[in-house]
Amino acid sequence: VTVEEWVHLNDQPPLWSRDPKDVTDEEYKNFYKATFKQYQDPVLWHHFKGDSGPVSFRALIFVPESLPEDYWQSPQSTQQDTRLMVKRVFITSEFGDHKLPKWMSWIKVIIDADDLPLNVSRETLQSNRFLKQIKNIVTARFIQTMTKTAEEDPEKYLQVLKTYNTIMKLGVIESAMEGKSGNRDKLTGLIRWDTTLRNNISLQDYVDARKEGQNQIFFLANIGQSIENMRHSVFVEKLVARGYEVVLMTDTMDEILVSNLRVFGNMRFQDAAKKGLQYGDEDVEKEKKDLEKFKEDYKPLVDFFVKSTKEAVKDETRHNSTSTSQKWADWNIVIGIEMHAQLKTRRKLFSESNERITLFDAAFPGTLPVIRLKKTLNSNCISLAIRAALALQAEIQSRSAFDRKHYFYGDLPVGYQITQNYAPFARNGHVNLPKSRKQVRIKQVQIEQDTAKSFSSGSERTEYDLNRAGMALLEIVSQPDMTSPEEAGEYVKTLQTILRSVGVSDGMMEAGSLRCDVNVSIHRDGEPLGTRTEIKNLNSVRSVVLATRAEVSRQIRLLTSTPSSQAIIQQTLTFDEDAVQVIPLRTKEGVEDYRYMPDPNLPNILIGSKQVDEVRHNMIRQGIAIGNSKNGFKFGIDAIRDRLYRLLDIPNDGKSPGVDGITRDIEILMQLDAGKSVGWDGEAVSGAVEFFENAIGGTGADHTHLTSRRDPKTVLNWMIHEMLGQLAFRKVPFSQSRMTAQMLGEIIDAVESGKITSTNGKYLLRHLLDLKVTKIPRFRKIEAESTASSGFSISDLIEELGLSKSSSVPELDSWCEQAMEELPTAVQSVQEGDAN
Repeated sequence: VTVEEWVHLNDQPPLWSRDPKDVTDEEYKNFYKATFKQYQDPVLWHHFKGDSGPVSFRALIFVPESLPEDYWQSPQSTQQDTRLMVKRVFITSEFGDHKLPKWMSWIKVIIDADDLPLNVSRETLQSNRFLKQIKNIVTARFIQTMTKTAEEDPEKYLQVLKTYNTIMKLGVIESAMEGKSGNRDKLTGLIRWDTTLRNNISLQDYVDARKEGQNQIFFLANIGQSIENMRHSVFVEKLVARGYEVVLMTDTMDEILVSNLRVFGNMRFQDAAKKGLQYGDEDVEKEKKDLEKFKEDYKPLVDFFVKSTKEAVKDETRHNSTSTSQKWADWNIVIGIEMHAQLKTRRKLFSESNERITLFDAAFPGTLPVIRLKKTLNSNCISLAIRAALALQAEIQSRSAFDRKHYFYGDLPVGYQITQNYAPFARNGHVNLPKSRKQVRIKQVQIEQDTAKSFSSGSERTEYDLNRAGMALLEIVSQPDMTSPEEAGEYVKTLQTILRSVGVSDGMMEAGSLRCDVNVSIHRDGEPLGTRTEIKNLNSVRSVVLATRAEVSRQIRLLTSTPSSQAIIQQTLTFDEDAVQVIPLRTKEGVEDYRYMPDPNLPNILIGSKQVDEVRHNMIRQGIAIGNSKNGFKFGIDAIRDRLYRLLDIPNDGKSPGVDGITRDIEILMQLDAGKSVGWDGEAVSGAVEFFENAIGGTGADHTHLTSRRDPKTVLNWMIHEMLGQLAFRKVPFSQSRMTAQMLGEIIDAVESGKITSTNGKYLLRHLLDLKVTKIPRFRKIEAESTASSGFSISDLIEELGLSKSSSVPELDSWCEQAMEELPTAVQSVQEGDAN
């Protein structure tokens, strides 16, 4: 018989039940990381005990170092980690309607109640007063912890606020909306702002230091602007001159907070940018007289300045509208752009995978591209390339071929890139720039392989991700038709919109699926073209504009100091956005340096008219092309706009009396539709435009049957002004809305038929957006495309909510009599002849 010896390794009780004085910081940190599966230490914690009615408890609250990655992506509370224990035994972390609010959903909490039975049921818990009070207890203790930290360790508190300052603002907004003024005011006191005079101050600090007689909190809101720029804003100059301090707000939450808070410390908020701003200390008559005297005394000087600067003002105005800088007036700017767009396809160009590296992508000796009789390469790439060429009005070549472009760089394992130089896929297209009213010619469109992705982890080390190597790219090469940085930015933005609208590329520049190489040269009138430089891998429209400006300024500076074309070296540059300057990478290769040669492993691509027609017909069926061979075709965003204009009976130029509001709504609808995801391999993805077309009652599967069961203008008005407004109020993206086109259509039908009033229709819309489907079993599957097939009935809901208009005369008489009884003053006024 073997008798095992049990050794008690840890004789300490659970951490939360110990005296806080006996627990070390290291123990708190280790407990937090082990219990909540975290890798970073908490920034704050609070260990306490308390009583709530008959229930005594001990608790631990932890504040994480960072928020969950998806915190700001969800309008509702994210998954919470509040754990209720009873006598050290875990009971639940599901609190139902009593869960923490969105602004505190990230906090980590353990509460151990001593006076609840271990076998307590979920139903008993839900009705127990203690469970209902946990949210208030945790909220109050969190605010207490933050307040204590702010008072005792201001430096640490400012570090915490780098993550949680915006969270506090959200807490103020939610508390105000729930009517919890106590939490609202305490949280407001914890928020910090910069002002025209100080950094990181609270509103209480502002109130305490206010100017004598001041009864307003002056603020200036400008989202994303730097504090230094705001301190020199024209909107704060007069206030500062009068001795007022102005709170500077740069967060998206600030203006919402102010609208919910309105008053702090008996002082109301006042926007410094508001027209007709009143300071509160004006002597109106005196200031008026002083101003008149000032104008009279300085009129000769003012007239002189007005006259001498009139032309300069005109030039600056012209610069702001056409963005041609006055300092570049003597120079001609020549810009061409090579756009590299990743095709939205599931496979790489010459290998099976699109998610990981293959031997061919890594250039293992002896590996060859995937060759099949009818699938020499990813056939979907050909279809997407045809789409792009059609949208760019380019000439698709019946024969195109692949070439090897040789250069040696770490992101190109094999030492050459497969591209199309001698026989590209398409030639001679164009892009129309709507703002500049200019047409930029497309030289050629070519299919090529993407390179690996490089990561610099220090001045001496660069790493490469080969998973991207071999992905299908479409290179679109423009002619050098652009003459300003702003035109270059508009070209990139327009081309991005075109490629997304026809489903060729998702165009996510920040993710690297759309990149630009900008070629820049300058010369004076009568001189030959200057030496061209190339700025590589720009991944935002802003970067394109700033980098081009920086390079033009650099070239002008070089040519002005050294008046010779040799001052500019043909080289490849990179752009440092933080420093707003271009940095040379290497000497730019010429065409001969790339040693282009036909790729012997790949046959030609042969495209017939039948294949082009099939792609075009598929685009028409998806609603991203319209037209015919006789009158021509429109593609992408132009086709969608043309179809919507036809549906709403608007002239093609959008100019007709009374249609301004409708065209504006159409543009909002199209902008909303442009934000939808792009499907793989040209697959259609539903968006706002398809929702609208379904709501009006059908345009046909191929989007060519332009008739509707409901008035399109009525549907557009409901969708833009009612539905989108309510979604925006709830901070719910259109793509996540529960509302279906059929449901919106049925609401409109009920209103138009007179079954319910317009007011009740809007109420019904709001009710559906807020409806918790899981709590009403017979209203199930609200996400379904058709309410008829899901068992969900708008008519039933109208009856359920009592929204129907009554046509019964006795019932109407009864309501009128009841109203007269309850409103005797109004009745007397009417009897006395007051019709209002």
